Amino acid sequence: MNEEQQNDWRELMIGALRCLGIVRASVKVDFKDDKPFVKSFMKKSGYDEFYSDAKNGDHLSTHNLLQTFVANLDEKTRKEIVQRGTKDFLFDRILDYAKQINEFKECFEKMKSNEVVNQYGQKEAEEIYTTIKDICRIATAYYQYDPIMHEKFDFYKVLRSL
Repeated sequence: MNEEQQNDWRELMIGALRCLGIVRASVKVDFKDDKPFVKSFMKKSGYDEFYSDAKNGDHLSTHNLLQTFVANLDEKTRKEIVQRGTKDFLFDRILDYAKQINEFKECFEKMKSNEVVNQYGQKEAEEIYTTIKDICRIATAYYQYDPIMHEKFDFYKVLRSL
């Protein structure tokens, strides 16, 4: 992946997470009187499973969140959320980000693939991946207000440098 593609990738991840975060916050506020709806939406849309890791720099989780969100967003739910105050264009942007992310589909397939390494190697790779993800999560939180140091612990960049 060249530098231009890396910048496109980063912009895609940031934009997608921004829109997904706004929708999440809006649903929690606009439906605070309807906890079952909020709970159902968060689970069905992938927020419960992927959002925490995604916002902490796990690009595979961001991909999975986008794919789950788009796959499970029905028109009825979208209209109901928009009627309560969330801007409809946010859903269009999320759908667009999900389409754009398919340009990087090969990267995600490699991340998910278990054919590349044997079972032992895969277990070792998963442990390393988890350790790196945890370190990046803590470091980005620690350096939240120091953009230079924060950037050094960008999960994707750390993985690429390995």
